[in-house]
Amino acid sequence: MARLCGVAQPSVFKWLTRGKVLPAEFVLKVEAATGVSRHDLRPDIYPIEDPRTSPPHGGTPTPEGPSEPQPQPSGVDPIESARA
Repeated sequence: MARLCGVAQPSVFKWLTRGKVLPAEFVLKVEAATGVSRHDLRPDIYPIEDPRTSPPHGGTPTPEGPSEPQPQPSGVDPIESARA
């Protein structure tokens, strides 16, 4: 593991004995080399996505429906307020 991550063996020993987690910068490399899912290695930064709430094809979720226009106070020019 130390060789894979490019760190000294005592660093890996500290991760194991002190209850520390695999540093984020090594997660994808370890996943590729071992086949252990990133979700299992660091569920705090790679949670398992709920397919009911995830957008198709890995896109960014969008709010349901069009957004409501923000009301402008009466007597205020919307162009001038945008410049402010």
